[in-house]
Amino acid sequence: MRLTPEKLRAYATRFVDQRSRADLRLLAAYLCGSLRRGQPFLGGAADVDVVLIYNGAPEPEREIVPLPGEAHLDVRRHDRSRYEPARQLRLAPFLGPALFAAAPLYDPQHFLDFAQAAVRSRFRAPETAAARGRALLQQARDAWFALSDELAPAPVAAYLQTVFLGANAVAALLGYAFSPRRVLLDFPVAAQRWGFPELTGLLFRAVGAPQASPEALAAAQTAWEHALTRLGEHAPPELAPARQPYYRRAVAAYLQSSTPSHALYPLLWTWALALQDDPAAEHLTPWQRTLQTLGLAQHRAERLDRFLDALEEALETWERRQGL
Repeated sequence: MRLTPEKLRAYATRFVDQRSRADLRLLAAYLCGSLRRGQPFLGGAADVDVVLIYNGAPEPEREIVPLPGEAHLDVRRHDRSRYEPARQLRLAPFLGPALFAAAPLYDPQHFLDFAQAAVRSRFRAPETAAARGRALLQQARDAWFALSDELAPAPVAAYLQTVFLGANAVAALLGYAFSPRRVLLDFPVAAQRWGFPELTGLLFRAVGAPQASPEALAAAQTAWEHALTRLGEHAPPELAPARQPYYRRAVAAYLQSSTPSHALYPLLWTWALALQDDPAAEHLTPWQRTLQTLGLAQHRAERLDRFLDALEEALETWERRQGL
């Protein structure tokens, strides 16, 4: 089947309709993410982000629902308490932008309508935008203090997550969010739009891009794909079998493009996640070799420190320009 944005939305609508008839606790549902931004496909694979809001704590919190072709629904379940008080949501770095641009799929009690109206009020005001950016920068800096140079999957995953938080400070300030799959692709455009293009080089150095030769990337891709395959049916939701094409196709597309270093973040992050569930020494060796080639085996926190410092200085400069 040839998938289109219209077909992806139809699958989401049908899924929500089925859930609303099966569970009376369902309060509201909305569509967000890459499909709302008009860019669901990368390398031919796509996900559809659907959020279900419940009266009461929902289980499971996340579900990956396969669709025909190399696509899936990425379903998140939230308790309604996450949306109260609604006026605070415009300051939330990830939930705020998602709700601002969301398309309601089910809202019989107008709960979502009220929350979305509260988010959209002064969402783009400089002081509101700055608060979102500062919130993420503070999260990233707090996480940076806890980082370790240990060459193991969990510390490296924590490092990469901190890089992601820092990068998203720019997106949050502009009113949206990067995904792990597209962060290195979308960040340069955002940094240019914000007026600080020099930040791009610091981000790319934080993930080892200057040392990413075509040979090193090709070797990493092969070992990474093996790591994903070994997870099987016991993979965490982020790397569920139905979700893996979302990353595999993106990485392959990047590596075949004129900017192969864009593959680094999704490849390294998902590889670290996979190895946390499969830490056998023989599987760690190619991953550790890749980190050493990229210069991330030691002193990586120093690169991230420079990136975060530059982000903080840029935000201060921007705030002064806005009269804040």
